[in-house]
Amino acid sequence: MNPLVSVIISTRNRFEEFQTCLDTVHTFTDVPYEVIIIDAGSTDQTREWLIENEEEYNLALLLSPPIPGYTSGNNMAMKTAKGKYIYLLNNDNWVTEGWIKPMIDLYEKDPTIGHMSSVILWPDRKIQSAGANITKDGASVSLHSGAPYEKVKDMEPFVCDYAGFGLYRKDVAEQVGYLSECYYPIYFDDPDYAFKVKTQLGLKTVCCPKSVIYHACSPSDREHHSDAYSRNHKIFMERWSGFLARR
Repeated sequence: MNPLVSVIISTRNRFEEFQTCLDTVHTFTDVPYEVIIIDAGSTDQTREWLIENEEEYNLALLLSPPIPGYTSGNNMAMKTAKGKYIYLLNNDNWVTEGWIKPMIDLYEKDPTIGHMSSVILWPDRKIQSAGANITKDGASVSLHSGAPYEKVKDMEPFVCDYAGFGLYRKDVAEQVGYLSECYYPIYFDDPDYAFKVKTQLGLKTVCCPKSVIYHACSPSDREHHSDAYSRNHKIFMERWSGFLARR
């Protein structure tokens, strides 16, 4: 049976976190799926484990060095994906029971949705984001950030500007050209993608409160890429300041 969803996991080291991510995907994904792993040059036991367990875990691997950055690596994986839908995860995510089917059901009911966000929780169950909006000066505003998940769990799906971690329609990604690779190594590829979907195809981004994943990102990870934020913000505003001003 062909997969309905392709789950793409980007990883580099953090072997234990990666295994938690992979195990939860296998445990809680309740639709036909495939898993594609992008290993961006792990120096711990991750790559050796992947090669040894590729068949047992039914993995598709992208291992050939070098993996050219987060967006480029994800684009490589998305183009090979066999699923109608694609979900991008990092090795420090873990998914929960019932995480994917509500999103697919929502897509199937509403063809005007082009991109969809899960609710992203910190390990303490506080919300990191339930989708996000972009201000006129290009700043991201994570919706319901810091609130307990219970605040949103019974809400109906709602429109937002973009998804931090979310579900893509492969047909839409093919039409708009996947992720823009001018953003390196992280920051602004997500809102750029959602704005392409909106302006080119007239499709919306929504948050699905029934879909929950966790994110264990260390603050030091973000600090390491502080220069990238400034550089990519400038690129983003060059592309989208006019659109933001007109909204």
